[in-house]
Amino acid sequence: MKRTHVITGATGLLGAALVLQLAARTSADDLICLVRPADSDPQKRLTAALSEAAKAYRTDALTTQRALRKAKAVSADLTLPGLGLDSIQVASPYPTWFWHVGALIGFGHANRRRLFATNTAGTRRIVDLATQMKAEALHYVSTAYVAGSRTGEIPEQPITDAVPREFYEASKIAAERIVWNAPLPTRIYRPTAIIGHHATYACGGPYTGVYGLMRRIALHQSLRHRLDGGRHPIRLLARGDLPLNLVPVDHVARELVEIAHASTPHRVFHLSNPTPPTVGATLRAIFTQLGIAAWELVDDPALLHPADLHLAELFREFYADYLNHEHRFRRDHAHAALLQPARTQYPMDDDLLNQFFAHYHRHELARRHPVPATRKPA
Repeated sequence: MKRTHVITGATGLLGAALVLQLAARTSADDLICLVRPADSDPQKRLTAALSEAAKAYRTDALTTQRALRKAKAVSADLTLPGLGLDSIQVASPYPTWFWHVGALIGFGHANRRRLFATNTAGTRRIVDLATQMKAEALHYVSTAYVAGSRTGEIPEQPITDAVPREFYEASKIAAERIVWNAPLPTRIYRPTAIIGHHATYACGGPYTGVYGLMRRIALHQSLRHRLDGGRHPIRLLARGDLPLNLVPVDHVARELVEIAHASTPHRVFHLSNPTPPTVGATLRAIFTQLGIAAWELVDDPALLHPADLHLAELFREFYADYLNHEHRFRRDHAHAALLQPARTQYPMDDDLLNQFFAHYHRHELARRHPVPATRKPA
């Protein structure tokens, strides 16, 4: 059956991967991508983003050509009333699915207003448009970290008592509640920390999340000699034994599309890695790729050297909580909906982690913080 897919965030990391997945799944469906207005032409920006993602993920030529041919850009802004568009621009005679992937990722009080304007009010506007168009379904991409300060085992359930740790989480929690109570069929998907493609290690879009952690460590290292003359090893407040749920972007996109097409009574799904690496293993790979041999993890702030307080401040707004609080994301609903749940297994040993961060260091980070990379094969 032919469908029309209306997609937000198609020029972003996950959104572009989603468009490629949808193009791979069917040759008939229409792909309407709501793209932020800007100085450049929306269609050109969409084409560039999809081409970059296809190259990064080594997408086959047929799928790439199909995506570029079928993906139509429509200028829209999540922060404007009615998204700043006429619904006739996305009207279709076919059953319509909405995929709301677009979101603002930002941290700190300075971003509070923009986060709620985009992530929360923007989601309400998408729900209103989908309802107005009598859409067949709305698929909303949230984040697994709507769990907030809750620790331990996190079920695939609606948010009830979460306490957000910062404004990004709060904006996504509020958005989830809007989707959960929407007057049309909805499903909520919660990815964990998205990294590059499982085989190419590349991101066809911005390198965010754990890559930001590596950027901050590199920045700190570039200033370390000035801070303490390099006399002490770097000390970082983190619990090395905790899981850090990294999941490749192509796994998330594939599961998102497969679960959306599955017949299931469930409405909330964790798109996570069932076999994640630990905080310690992840940090070890990052330090290795930055050529930093002298570093330690500590569990008491009193053990930090004065120079370490600079790094602690760089982590304070966002990363610190993720390095010190345990989250274990259940996948009962996701596994039940997937045809081959075993494909979700993606154990990440030291060598694989080094491959991901070596790729990022070579292709992105070295231009910003030119510190020597390790000579160890990656």
